[in-house]
Amino acid sequence: MLEWLYKKDYFPTLTGPSNVETDPSLPHPDSAGVGLLRHARVYTLAKRFGLPALTKMAHKKIHCTGSTASGELAYAQYVYGHTQPEDTEIRKPIAQFWATRSHVLRHEAEHEFRTMCLQFPQFGFDVLSLVLDAQEKRTAKSEGSQISHAQGRKRARVSQG
Repeated sequence: MLEWLYKKDYFPTLTGPSNVETDPSLPHPDSAGVGLLRHARVYTLAKRFGLPALTKMAHKKIHCTGSTASGELAYAQYVYGHTQPEDTEIRKPIAQFWATRSHVLRHEAEHEFRTMCLQFPQFGFDVLSLVLDAQEKRTAKSEGSQISHAQGRKRARVSQG
């Protein structure tokens, strides 16, 4: 935070609109989520001290940082444990990330996901809500296309005979 107060940025710095400079101290791949956790801690600290510009910068750096499924879950666990339920700015992208990657949860991080849902039920609910919303949209879309085709057909004639 002190680095940001003096330089209006902190390490690793932004090198472009969607790039963060490489941090040689981070493992590759970042299975512990060290890079994400660094920015999440800055985000929560900035929120606590009312520094919206730093909050925005940390949030942007979060979206520029790569990780593995386990690292992403460690990040999600930190965020759900250290932010308010109303803080959808940081929570909603996490739920959206996992809602679109349910296959990863099932095959690469099922145990961690189960633990996360039991520890933070709001996380499980947020992910499930987004998955169900997507399912409803797909169902409505497919039903809508079936209905539009059916309406274009003539009704079968009843033979009187």
